[in-house]
Amino acid sequence: MKRLAFALTLPVTLAACAPMMTSTDPDVQFAISAAHSNWAEISTSQIALTKSNNAAVLAYARDMIAMHTQMQNELRAVAKSKGITVPEAPAPEQLLQGQRLSQLSGADFDAEYSRVQLNGHRFTLGFFDAYINGNQGDDADIRALAVKGRPMVQQHRDRARTELPVPTDALAADRNASQ
Repeated sequence: MKRLAFALTLPVTLAACAPMMTSTDPDVQFAISAAHSNWAEISTSQIALTKSNNAAVLAYARDMIAMHTQMQNELRAVAKSKGITVPEAPAPEQLLQGQRLSQLSGADFDAEYSRVQLNGHRFTLGFFDAYINGNQGDDADIRALAVKGRPMVQQHRDRARTELPVPTDALAADRNASQ
């Protein structure tokens, strides 16, 4: 009976995932990328709450969880109204990043978490800018969400630069990538 239920639900599950896996629609691609980024920030920050003793890291992590959860909820609602299914987890490479973070502790954890936050927000800012400035997609609601979310992503990147114990090589790489 369980095999029959699985066999009957598999095509539905695959069909539901198909837009996430194969869509070339820029609005869908943006929504999926934004959802993955939100979940990456949430999940790595949840790890920080258990692994760090650094007050700045803990405060930043709490803010990331709250702000990216709110952003994800807004994204999910807009996407659902458009018939877009967004992921409810980080992308596979982001999951691996979380696993690597989980193996660290102390100052090593704080430095790597800080690097992950800086790099992640730089990457996210890049695809937000590409979507907004590249005149990609034609859905006004998704575009409005991107325009609304962009300043928050920029603020998170700026805060990572100034508030977190980011290794100097990561700061230098970030400055070079920003030019």
